Amino acid sequence: MAGSLNALGVVHFVVRDYAAAEPLYREALAMRRKLLGNEHPDIADSLNNLAATLFEERNYAGAEPLYREALAMRRKLLGNAHADVGTSLAGLAEVLAYQHGRAAEAEAIAREALAIRRKALPDGHPDIADSERVLGTCLAQERRYAEAEPLLLASYTTFNGKRGSASKEAQDCLGRIVALYEAWGKPDKAAPYKALLRSPATKASAK
Repeated sequence: MAGSLNALGVVHFVVRDYAAAEPLYREALAMRRKLLGNEHPDIADSLNNLAATLFEERNYAGAEPLYREALAMRRKLLGNAHADVGTSLAGLAEVLAYQHGRAAEAEAIAREALAIRRKALPDGHPDIADSERVLGTCLAQERRYAEAEPLLLASYTTFNGKRGSASKEAQDCLGRIVALYEAWGKPDKAAPYKALLRSPATKASAK
């Protein structure tokens, strides 16, 4: 039952219906805690899924402790080098990056996530691109635009090639690239990427 609820939550998450995904993830998490005890990989998965949903809803204060709990659980159960640890680190870093004054803290976590994923996963894996996107975002928030640029461009190239230009991930990268160039004072570089945007990215601001 918990697995079915989680799967249904994933369906809603993928189509960006976060309001529908959230209660399903919450119910799946509660059920898994009751059935599986205090620590289990499935509980960590549910924590991570719920945190990701709250992040998309811009509930950063709600997402952060869930990511931290998932991260601690995954480190204990799976070891520090596991790709799932990288997933929780990347999510936590992104939550922190969008909270005022925490970009430097986010950067350190994002670098660890990227290092883990690069070691644990094959070249060109979308999760590596995800970490490149997160680290690029952290650097952009710190106004380190020249360092952020190649990471965001590499992330977009991977998502565009693996999932297509209309995918959520590719469109999100485009929004972040546009925001980067506009914040950097390079509207001419932003223009071709802006032309590829089909809908506004919800979290593309670079300050």
